[in-house]
Amino acid sequence: MRSVISQDSAREQAAVFQQMVTFTVGAEAYAVDVSHVQEIIRVPQLMTVPLAPPSLVGLANLRGQVLPLLSLRQLLGRDSRGIDDTTRALVLNMGQPMGFVVDHVLSVIEVHQEEMTPVDRMATQMRRDWVRGVIQRPDGEIQNILVLDFLQMIAQAFPSFAHRRDGGQQLPNDVPPGRPDEPVQAGNEVELVSFDVAGQEYAIQIDRVREIVQFPERVVQIPEAPAQLLGIVPLRRRLIPLINLRYTLGFSASFDPLRARVMVVSHQGETVGLVTDSVREVLRVDRCQIEPMPRLIAQRPELADIQGFCRLTGDRLVGVVDLDRFFKRLLLEEVNAAVDGRHPVQDDEALTQGDNPDNEEQFVVFRVGQEEYGVPIAHVQEIVRLPDRLTRVPHAPDYVEGVINLRGNVLPVLDFRRLLGLDTVVSSERQRVMVFVIQGVRTGFIVDAVAEVLKLPASAIEPAPYLSEAQHAVLGRVANLPEERRMIQLVNVDALVTGDQIRDVTQLQARLGHDV
Repeated sequence: MRSVISQDSAREQAAVFQQMVTFTVGAEAYAVDVSHVQEIIRVPQLMTVPLAPPSLVGLANLRGQVLPLLSLRQLLGRDSRGIDDTTRALVLNMGQPMGFVVDHVLSVIEVHQEEMTPVDRMATQMRRDWVRGVIQRPDGEIQNILVLDFLQMIAQAFPSFAHRRDGGQQLPNDVPPGRPDEPVQAGNEVELVSFDVAGQEYAIQIDRVREIVQFPERVVQIPEAPAQLLGIVPLRRRLIPLINLRYTLGFSASFDPLRARVMVVSHQGETVGLVTDSVREVLRVDRCQIEPMPRLIAQRPELADIQGFCRLTGDRLVGVVDLDRFFKRLLLEEVNAAVDGRHPVQDDEALTQGDNPDNEEQFVVFRVGQEEYGVPIAHVQEIVRLPDRLTRVPHAPDYVEGVINLRGNVLPVLDFRRLLGLDTVVSSERQRVMVFVIQGVRTGFIVDAVAEVLKLPASAIEPAPYLSEAQHAVLGRVANLPEERRMIQLVNVDALVTGDQIRDVTQLQARLGHDV
């Protein structure tokens, strides 16, 4: 009998009380039913998405799942504010997990039915259909707390998403909470050789280092070599190339040859010399001491080779270089041997599909700003350097940056940034023109840098969150690589330009002929 009374009492209490997560945005307090909250997290590393609504902060990788993060400040019409130590994201399940960035999470409170007031009795500047009610606590530190209806908010702010959303008209309240991040396994000690480049300390694993020598008096230079290649030198009856680490890491290329040291390293059976400002010492650290590079920083081409940072005594930070990633990027100069138009990436020779038991797709990965994008390699005819000056064409459509003469043919060149609604940037030597075939028409697109050619298994590719018609048409898929802490937005080349634009480009080519 006692247990029956206890159960009935619990039901009555549940009917009277409701648990709410409270949080602030600006000076106002808000709440959401705790059963709708999947988890509360710090704002993770983010990937920005072009052509998305301004309220989208970016996409994050939440334990292998793509998580859209929205700014509640922007949705509520508040002034923008940077992310700090108190900023949090509420992860709700709206047919798919969605995160909402708030200024500060307060607590979980129990709300009595008598404390809830209909919103129509309150004076508020918010849309009333976004508010389920108001918690009134005259004696509390916060007297009025608005209970938000996130489903209505999303339905209004993202009508296309709400229309396509799976599930019913209510947030599911049986969503299992997210697993906590798995603890880092400690105990594996790694030996590193540390060195200086432009005042910053870096390190590589000692088993990759063959020897360390002084910078040679004479270096044989190679005509038309990439800027990071200083030349070749004889060493132990072998010729080894010398790579200027200052240049490849984005610093001033000049160094003091009297103090410089060459770290001779091995990579896939080859021997390469890495020129450093000086070599410091051998470090022994636990792998768990190596903290991953924040993704927003790692997206920068000159920092993409840094695996993470090792935090040592005091303020000493040592950047740990991933040599495999480093050389992978350098070998991209071969993808960019397309760079000079000497080795165009032809459809038939770049990828022989045949039987593909692993169901892989191959993409050329490039960067625009801090983000990575991928294009199916079958669409890429070649990659060429951006010339110092494009030929401007009077009365050409405004989306055409200019034209170039590519081996006797007129190639219209469009700015990929402008097509995605991003800010334009000053031209740099890293920029490339990727030549796509769209509806049978060869068109060039300016990108900030070409990164690599990458095979992706079908299991790594998933639909991108549906955020707008334009975004879904052009960037409808995303490659999620949680182990590498990467997400690559995959471009639907055929949707980059409209049929009218293709006709304009074709007419432009016909008008100019071979006179460029």
